[in-house]
Amino acid sequence: MKIATRLVAGYSLLIILFLLCTGTALHALWQARDDMENAVNNKIYRYELIQNMRNAARDMAVAVRNIALLNEPHDRQPEWDRMVAQKAIYIQNRDKLTASMSQNVSAEGKSALENLTSTDESALSLLMTAGRKAMEAPQSETVDYLLKTVRPGQRTMLNALDRLSTIQMQVSRKTVLDARAAASQTATLMSVMVLISFLIAIAACYSIIRTLMRQLGGEPAQAQALAAAIASGNLTSPVLLRHNDTSSLLASLDVMQANLRSMVANIRDTSASVALAADEISQGNTELSSRTEQQAAALQETAASMEQLTATVKSNASGAQETANSARETARLTHAGETDVKRMAETMQAISMSATKVRDITSVIESIAFQTNILALNAAVEAARAGEEGRGFAVVAGEVRTLAQRSASAARDIKLLIEEAVTQVESGVTVASSTGDSIMKIVGMVNELAMSMDTISLASSEQMQGISQVSVAVTQMDSVTQNNAALVEESSSASQSLSEQAHALRGMVAAFQV
Repeated sequence: MKIATRLVAGYSLLIILFLLCTGTALHALWQARDDMENAVNNKIYRYELIQNMRNAARDMAVAVRNIALLNEPHDRQPEWDRMVAQKAIYIQNRDKLTASMSQNVSAEGKSALENLTSTDESALSLLMTAGRKAMEAPQSETVDYLLKTVRPGQRTMLNALDRLSTIQMQVSRKTVLDARAAASQTATLMSVMVLISFLIAIAACYSIIRTLMRQLGGEPAQAQALAAAIASGNLTSPVLLRHNDTSSLLASLDVMQANLRSMVANIRDTSASVALAADEISQGNTELSSRTEQQAAALQETAASMEQLTATVKSNASGAQETANSARETARLTHAGETDVKRMAETMQAISMSATKVRDITSVIESIAFQTNILALNAAVEAARAGEEGRGFAVVAGEVRTLAQRSASAARDIKLLIEEAVTQVESGVTVASSTGDSIMKIVGMVNELAMSMDTISLASSEQMQGISQVSVAVTQMDSVTQNNAALVEESSSASQSLSEQAHALRGMVAAFQV
């Protein structure tokens, strides 16, 4: 059986056991989850509803007692409202309890619920009747009704609630005990399955290790060391094998080492002839390299025959010089524009100062209008004191006051317009200053451009001098190339001899299978 088959079988068995253990654990967890959901969503939920119903019934009884003890109607009304609210809460919880216990309920619980529903309506009715009597009748009658009529019915309802609560608590405890027993049983089963899995894993590991040792013939590190020695070229490493071991990995490596030793001896003899052919190629390549150096030296003088390129470089130098002159002229014009912008900024500043003076004058006019308004108001007051004799003076004072108010309003409008104009003028001054800075930057950039174009013109002149030296060696390239062709023919002959020897060497090495 193959090692892969054994490994797959062993690990498959372990995986199956692991899946069985996992499935058992998941089943137990799901069962415990269902039990807990049943306990929380049904048992405890019903128990909470019963306790809420009991609390509501007790609150109704307390409210009836408070109504009977209180004397004032406005003090009794909140207690009556409390009774009505608690009755609604009781009925709401009873409906929820009835809906919850319509399924998944024991016979005893169903009987207790029927007993409760048959008694609580009369008890609630008695409590509401007692509340109405307490609101209307004297205290003595209410107390007598509570003790003789309401109390027995209330006790019956509370007993039914207590019985139903006790049943729900017992059912909840039973559910918890059943879940605990199921968990204990699952834990025992898991322990047994884990023990069995452990024993099977040990047996599988022992079987696989024994098979691997028999097929390897020794430790894997020993085989790795032998393979590393062969890969590094050491074919004299000793191999220790077991008795009659001819099929293991180490035995195969030993045979391979012996065969490689023999092949290397044959290859060593053949390599002598290959070396002779390689020497011939080396000599030809040496001469070829020397002539190639001569060709490289000739290429350094090729610039002499490139007159057209020289003319082009001259044209580039002339164009660069003209561009530099144009850039300087542009800088001069831009500088003149900067002077105009500064003059505009000064004009805008003067306008701003004039607008500021106008704003101050408007403020004075507004102050005069305000004082005139006050004087007109004082004159009107004095005319009113003078009575009939000062009526005409009062009319004049009113007109003066009206004119003063209109003057003040006009002065405020003029002030607002002047302030807006001042703001716009200040903005214009700022823009003019920013424009002047931008023009200065443009002047600097244009000057830098002119300097760059001068540098290009100088570089073009230097290029003309270098190009004049390039073409000298071009005329020598053809002669050197012809000599190289002769050398290539000699190299081809030597390469053919080397190829024959290489074919022989490849035939001997073909015994290896990669």
